[in-house]
Amino acid sequence: MKKAIITGITGQDGAYLAELLLDKGYEVHGTYRRTSSVNFWRMEELGIKNHANLHLVEYDLTDQANSIHIVQRIQPDEIYNLAAQSFVGVSFEQPLATAHITGLGCVHLLEAIRIVNPKIKFYQASTSEMFGDVQEIPQKETTPFWPRSPYGAAKMYAHWMVVNYRESYDMFASSGILFNHESIPKNSPLIIKIDDKIDILPIEDMFRSQSHRYEGIIKKYENNFVWNGEDWTKIIAGCAYQDKDKKMKLIQTRESSYEATDDHVYFDENNNEIKTKDIKVGDKCFKVKFPKDNGDLELSLNLAKFIGFVVGDGSIDDRGRIRLSIWMEV
Repeated sequence: MKKAIITGITGQDGAYLAELLLDKGYEVHGTYRRTSSVNFWRMEELGIKNHANLHLVEYDLTDQANSIHIVQRIQPDEIYNLAAQSFVGVSFEQPLATAHITGLGCVHLLEAIRIVNPKIKFYQASTSEMFGDVQEIPQKETTPFWPRSPYGAAKMYAHWMVVNYRESYDMFASSGILFNHESIPKNSPLIIKIDDKIDILPIEDMFRSQSHRYEGIIKKYENNFVWNGEDWTKIIAGCAYQDKDKKMKLIQTRESSYEATDDHVYFDENNNEIKTKDIKVGDKCFKVKFPKDNGDLELSLNLAKFIGFVVGDGSIDDRGRIRLSIWMEV
């Protein structure tokens, strides 16, 4: 049985990676940092928290001796370093802590591999923040880095140290430059633009899959742009993931509607992240702007207005029936 260490297992990527490796028959050791309240809700939601082959380990990424000890004790085949101080804003307030955790933390693991067993395979989660003040669009592997934050600079240091250890010690060490990515329910509506035509469709239509997961984006939507609340952005990749045990909630406001599990986050009026299960009647959501109408809609203007009417003044029950509340001034 192969063994893997995942640092940062409590995050979105760490939890999903743990599930994938467990499905493949791995023994997974997930590390977490000591805090007053450790949050394992993602693993609980995925149903892997009590998996026989999952072992949760307290670990300090900034401690070289601790890094050597954990690698020596577990003797893993693979290490995935997903842990970091990843908040860009906080990195300006705490540049030294960010450098120690995000930058040197990676080197501590590389050095532990070199000392214990150079044959261990290593993956480093790099970030698009390394591009910072982007020099070309779209970015490629040859695009120059120009980080504009302590977080981006720390990640770039770690990125180049991976290259250094790979070339100096012939280690299997690689980095993946990760851009923004999210996990959202299949019915989440997207405002999409294809060939300059604006449309609205559920995200499952772009990634529909009958074979469970990892199928990728449907070909007809490969050249799409999606509205992110501020501008049009391109979806590079995605997959469909089926889990019938998820319990969905439908959240309706006067101007919006969305579906989510209890543990998906929404943003309140002050742009703070809050779990969907903690929403109360009367709470206010963060409001984003909509794209300007260029007059070239895939759906008719009347249908677009009707959808807005249903969202703002109506509701849809579990059987798909629409109910409207019409108010008239006299």
